[in-house]
Amino acid sequence: MSLRISNNDLSGEIPSIFVRMAQLHILDLSSNNLSGEIPREMGSLSMLLELDLSSNAIMGDVPPEIGLLSHLAHLNLASNNLSGLIPVQLGSCKSLLSLNLSRNKFRRSIPLEIGNIQFLEVLDLSYNILSKNIPGELAIPRNLQVLNISHNSLSGFIPRTFGDMLALTSIDVSYNALEGPLPNVKAFNEAPFEAIQHNKGLCGNVIGLSKCNSTRNKKRKWHVRDRITVIHVLLFLGFLLLSCTLIVLVIVNHRQRRIMKRENNERANDLDFINILSYDGKVFYDRIIKATEGFDSKYYVCEGAYGIVYKAEISKVQTFAIKQTSSSQEDSEIVDLIPFEREIQA
Repeated sequence: MSLRISNNDLSGEIPSIFVRMAQLHILDLSSNNLSGEIPREMGSLSMLLELDLSSNAIMGDVPPEIGLLSHLAHLNLASNNLSGLIPVQLGSCKSLLSLNLSRNKFRRSIPLEIGNIQFLEVLDLSYNILSKNIPGELAIPRNLQVLNISHNSLSGFIPRTFGDMLALTSIDVSYNALEGPLPNVKAFNEAPFEAIQHNKGLCGNVIGLSKCNSTRNKKRKWHVRDRITVIHVLLFLGFLLLSCTLIVLVIVNHRQRRIMKRENNERANDLDFINILSYDGKVFYDRIIKATEGFDSKYYVCEGAYGIVYKAEISKVQTFAIKQTSSSQEDSEIVDLIPFEREIQA
């Protein structure tokens, strides 16, 4: 069953009666004054082969139920006020041969799922607000012959996978922000300048387009060399910093060892003196008597105002100067106290 009501004054929303015809194969309501949104019930037309709603005033999003039309071969929604995102469910319409969503207000990126439509021959997404990069998945449909993505805000490079699109005969990527070389395929090499004009920086063999000469390659090589030079400089600075750090650590370690050695020597001297003070007085006195043989004159060293100095070898490694103080016979407990304290301090 086919229903074609085009180039008429049909207005208002899409009549619900049209979406109840389960056996409908072709529905053409193009070039009317239809408004409103595409009804979700459209997904129930499981036998639909062709749907043309172009040149109307339909608005809103394309319902995701459109992906239920598995037998759909031709979908034309061009020249409407459709907005939002291109539904990823279109990738489920495996039988699509032509898809025209041009002259609408679709935004954001081209969905990768369109690459799932393996038998797609015509794809027209021109005159929208599409942005970001062109997905390389668009090159998957090997039968794609016509590709029009002009008058959008697409940026970046044209994917290299486009070089495998041997069936492609017509392309239009004009009025975008694309850059880089054109794919080396017949459709791009033989494209008119109008099909690639007004982009950011495309280059190739098309007349009117700048050549992808060696200057750009040289710039890339210089970029690579600059990066290598920067890496070498950073490595050298890192090595220099590491070397300086090691030298500083060695110097600090050497100084710390000298300080520790000096402190150990001082501590050892202090310990010797402390050991002397910690001796038992009677035992130490007995050793002095023994070492001097009872203060024998042969150990005599000198004599001062308050006593005689003797040399006493307590051991093989310890030699002391022993001073034997003299005390007064009269009131010695008081008179000799001051001189004794001075001798102790000395």
